[in-house]
Amino acid sequence: MKLALACGAVLLAGAALAQDTAPPVSADFVALFSSYCLQKFPDDGALAALAATDGLEPFSPAQIKATLHKDGMGWMVSRAGVAYLLTVEQASLHSCALRRTSEQMLDGAPLIAAAGLTAQ
Repeated sequence: MKLALACGAVLLAGAALAQDTAPPVSADFVALFSSYCLQKFPDDGALAALAATDGLEPFSPAQIKATLHKDGMGWMVSRAGVAYLLTVEQASLHSCALRRTSEQMLDGAPLIAAAGLTAQ
């Protein structure tokens, strides 16, 4: 679980550096991160099964190497016109991450709240 929270910590660190108040990550981002990284990870089989059930587009081996530069799994996720990358690194650090491109820093407080609920 600590490794899964690393993605949220990066968002919080970036938000702390922003001069203006950063908008929070979207509810879709929190729901996706929670569903895959907090509820299924570190069980790679359960995470992959949920991705298949949800009809996520899996990465090819070449896309995995280009994205992670090591062994892992990944899927393209689209919600409300926003593209997300869901990845699981399997070499060195076993970690789960959800990424999206944003033109500004986002406040990760909703991710920390979701992680707190999962830990209880």
